[in-house]
Amino acid sequence: MSKDLLKIFRKKLFSSSSKPKTENAKIYAICIALLIEDRLSEIKRLVICNDEDFDLVRTYLLLLFDFAQINFDIINIAELRKTTGTHFKSPADSYAAHYRIRGSKRSKWNRGVKLNVVEVNYNTVCSYWKRLV
Repeated sequence: MSKDLLKIFRKKLFSSSSKPKTENAKIYAICIALLIEDRLSEIKRLVICNDEDFDLVRTYLLLLFDFAQINFDIINIAELRKTTGTHFKSPADSYAAHYRIRGSKRSKWNRGVKLNVVEVNYNTVCSYWKRLV
C-alpha cells in the first residue's frame, strides 16, 4: 500500500474520536483479509506479525469473515516461536530486502520470486471498513 493512499485513509476514514491504534489495526486486518480471502479453505494456521495490536487485528479478521468461515487458528509470530522453539524472522523481511535491491537495478526487475500482488484502492477499503464500523 502506498504512503499516499495511507494518508488519504487517515484523512477520510479515521475518526478523530477514536484511537489511532484501533484504526491502524483495522487497516492491517483489511489488508490481510484482501490477501487471504480467496484461499480461506486452504489455510490451516494464519500467523500474523506483531506490527499492530494482535488482539484487535484478530477480532477484526473474525468480524470480516463472519466467524463461521474461519476454521483455522490465528496466532501471532511470538506464539509460533514459543510452540516451535525456534527464533526466526518473518519471510516478509527477506522479500522486502530482496525487492528493495531488485527495484534499484533495472536489469534485475524480471528475476526473483513472483509476488501475489493485490490491488488495494480506496473504494475496496471503504467497503471493508463499513463492515467493521
